[in-house]
Amino acid sequence: FHLWFMGNVNPDWKRLERDFRAFSKVQLDMMGHLPGREYHFIFQVLPIFFYHGVEHTYSTVCALGPGATLFTTDFYNELLGVSSHELFHAWNVKTVRPSEMQPYDYTRENYSRLGWVYEGITTWYGDLFLLRSGVFDLQTFVSTFNDKLKKHFMNYGRLNQPVSEASFDTWLDGYVSGIPNRKTSIYTEGSLCAFMLDTLIRKHSGERYSLDDLMRKLYAEAETGIPYSKEKILRILEQLAEYDFKGFYTAYIEGTEDYEPLLKECLEFLQTDLVKDYPLSETEHRFGFTIVETGGISAIGVIAPGSPAEAAGLMTGDQLIACNGMRLKGNFYALAATSQSLQLHAFSKEKLSVYNFEPNGKMYFESRKLIVKNAEALRKAWNIVGSDKN
Repeated sequence: FHLWFMGNVNPDWKRLERDFRAFSKVQLDMMGHLPGREYHFIFQVLPIFFYHGVEHTYSTVCALGPGATLFTTDFYNELLGVSSHELFHAWNVKTVRPSEMQPYDYTRENYSRLGWVYEGITTWYGDLFLLRSGVFDLQTFVSTFNDKLKKHFMNYGRLNQPVSEASFDTWLDGYVSGIPNRKTSIYTEGSLCAFMLDTLIRKHSGERYSLDDLMRKLYAEAETGIPYSKEKILRILEQLAEYDFKGFYTAYIEGTEDYEPLLKECLEFLQTDLVKDYPLSETEHRFGFTIVETGGISAIGVIAPGSPAEAAGLMTGDQLIACNGMRLKGNFYALAATSQSLQLHAFSKEKLSVYNFEPNGKMYFESRKLIVKNAEALRKAWNIVGSDKN
């Protein structure tokens, strides 16, 4: 393993070596051996905020920034997260590939409905390896898990687009938001499906097997040149545990079944709770829209379906200039905090409009979060071999 940094940055080499050795060892222990003889982490460090990583056969190139805060803030955890994620791609997608990508054709798009496997499962394991190795403590890992829950529950696209369809559409429009409340993320939805599958395998096999065994079996076949398919994944899952995995696939991978009941079941098995969470301002939750603050300008972000904001005619991107008769100067939350009703003046597509609306008694953008009740149960279930920092 080799680490390379390019840009205006002063790497903490001792800290990097300790953490990279730890999570790399856990990945190697799980998968048996690296697909190649060596692996290179190449970091392009920028002076501005940036976060991106790309996997290659024997390396990853990550663009991160700003370099001035990379080792002094929580952004270091982001560096670790993307690094662990991209390393696991050496197995999952660069070696273990769906049949649509075997062989991979670099001259065209490689459409597949299995992006939840090569990106979603990788996202789940990227953070889990950091926890297993002790690089992340349990609190940090739970924070990353809760972030995934927030992205899932606050995205109304989950009601409309299955993750298998999102896998296919990734080749059509990438990661742009597109039509409001239509899209889901193969990273977020796929990682939550991976968590549920891992827990279901553990629960229904009497803790004899886990998702680790699926990945090892796929890797063993990939080394002989055999790709995977939906049917192969289901066959292996059914060998690992007595459970209706076909029903799971239909409901949660190819359908838009509500994740919450099964998430609760899985978390109860791990002796944890799933509780409601309201991470936005009360105004946004009550009226059903989010605010984006940029350069002192308040604009409408996402509008919840069926909300008072939607009924009033607000649109994503509308620039707000006044709230309840008061000029906005980056003070929207203060002006709206105690309002029982709202009057907003906004520029919508260059036209000045006035919106009046009241709450309807419902709450929008409700999220969920994980509450740990028994840390030892999680340590056992998730094979945490490193020492917890707390």
